Amino acid sequence: MDCPRSKRQLIENMKKLFFLAAISACVFTSCYKDKLDEIYPGIGLFTPCDSTAHPSYSTHIAPIVQNFCIGCHSSSNPNGGANLSTYSGVFPWTANGTSSVLVGASWHKPGFHPMPPGYQLDSCQLRQIYNWCLDGSPNN
Repeated sequence: MDCPRSKRQLIENMKKLFFLAAISACVFTSCYKDKLDEIYPGIGLFTPCDSTAHPSYSTHIAPIVQNFCIGCHSSSNPNGGANLSTYSGVFPWTANGTSSVLVGASWHKPGFHPMPPGYQLDSCQLRQIYNWCLDGSPNN
C-alpha cells in the first residue's frame, strides 16, 4: 500500500524533526564545562574554602598546579620557561609574595599573562595561592 504524498511528506518531516531534537539533546546535555567539580574532583572543590587557614604546598598548591598548570609548564621545554612540576620550579615564581608572577597570573591581573589561559581559577583556589605567597611560599 502506498501512502499519499502528503502523508509521506509528513512522515519525512517528523523523522527530520526527531533527528534534530536528538542532536540538540546530545549537544545541550554534553556541555558541562561549567561543572568543574565533576571534571576535577578531589582538589578542594567540594569542601568549603577556609581563607583564614595557612595553605600548604603539598595539600593545597601542588594539586592546583598539577591540575591546571603542568600540562604546559613541565618537561625540558616548558612554556614561558616555567617548569612547575616541583616545588623548586614553582618557588621562583612566588618572589615578591602577593605581588608575584604566580599571584598576578592566576588572578589575571593587568600586566601578567592570565593563567590558566581561557579559564579563571575559583575564588577558593585564588585565595589559597594568595595566602600561601603571603606566608612566604613555604615548602610544607
